[in-house]
Amino acid sequence: MRNYFKILVVLLTVFAFTACSDDDEALDSQKPTIVMSEPEDGEAFEIGGELHFDIDLSDNEGLASYKVDIHNNFDGHTHSVVKQEAEEPWSFQQTFQIAGNPRTFEAHEHIQIPAGIAEGEYHLGVIVVDAAGNQEEAFVEIVLGHEG
Repeated sequence: MRNYFKILVVLLTVFAFTACSDDDEALDSQKPTIVMSEPEDGEAFEIGGELHFDIDLSDNEGLASYKVDIHNNFDGHTHSVVKQEAEEPWSFQQTFQIAGNPRTFEAHEHIQIPAGIAEGEYHLGVIVVDAAGNQEEAFVEIVLGHEG
């Protein structure tokens, strides 16, 4: 009788693990997508003015958040010696939550560009995270300067 009990425990354990393996395939492993309509790569904005962007986000299951990241590209990310500027480079990061985990989301944001920052090339990036934690990112280069 003891042997039957041991065999029953082993069979139930094996069954439990094989039954769960199908659930693993059902997990969302697909990254969300980003379509950035504005700004266009290389677009110029005035220091002290406003930067706006339009993005369309989508996911097969549901979106959770997106982050806007703006940082300078003064060295072209080559780690070369950078000319010292009187003004400091600008850096901006903000995360926006997407309520209700929709499959599609249109974002239109306006960001104030502070006065007194260094002119030059900057990267504007959008990092989107879906409800399962998968993430995708897209970057464009923008130019910040003074009019004239």
